Amino acid sequence: MDDLPTGGSTNSGEIDALALAGVLEKQSTVSVLKNLPDQHKLNLTNFPNPFNPETTIRFNLPQNSHITLEVYNLLGQKIMTLFEGDKAAGNYSLKWDGKDQKGNNVASGIYFYKLVAGDFNQIKKMVLTK
Repeated sequence: MDDLPTGGSTNSGEIDALALAGVLEKQSTVSVLKNLPDQHKLNLTNFPNPFNPETTIRFNLPQNSHITLEVYNLLGQKIMTLFEGDKAAGNYSLKWDGKDQKGNNVASGIYFYKLVAGDFNQIKKMVLTK
């Protein structure tokens, strides 16, 4: 506890409560900042993969960004826009229920999901089995 401030305490073994509160406040602020991602990233894979009937896609944003998260089929046709809009920096997850933009169930097969955030874009593969 050598690094904790003693404030104006008269007893060398006591810690000034106000000074301690300041240290704890700084530590909690730092821990919040540490939880923010340091880079854009789609996690290794959606979960579960293969999936039926839904899967979760997780991604990280190191800064506030306008993002687009879309699903494509093997022919490169856009099947669904899961999200398009602004998101604050942080860690996110979105679910896809295996449906297209019109609400129809899509066929079993291989699909791709693409995250675009500013200049960053990344594509990952997922498999829907029925």
